Amino acid sequence: MKLTRLPGRSCQVIALDLLGLMPRGEHLVVLIDYHSRWMKVDVVQSTSFEKIIKCLEVPLPDMEKLNLFDKRWLQSGVS
Repeated sequence: MKLTRLPGRSCQVIALDLLGLMPRGEHLVVLIDYHSRWMKVDVVQSTSFEKIIKCLEVPLPDMEKLNLFDKRWLQSGVS
């Protein structure tokens, strides 16, 4: 097992996992920020590109309220 350093700020290192097929035919899309340990889980019926991208659209008011993301990262347009 190799230990890694904790990122210095939010959204510096994120992970996206696709889990499934679940018993009812759905998949789980899991987005994790390694710095804050914030996690977002969406249940989807399809793993199409459009559905996965839709899961990545995190509402800006939630991010600001929870202070999860660095505003410089949001303004940079990094995707």
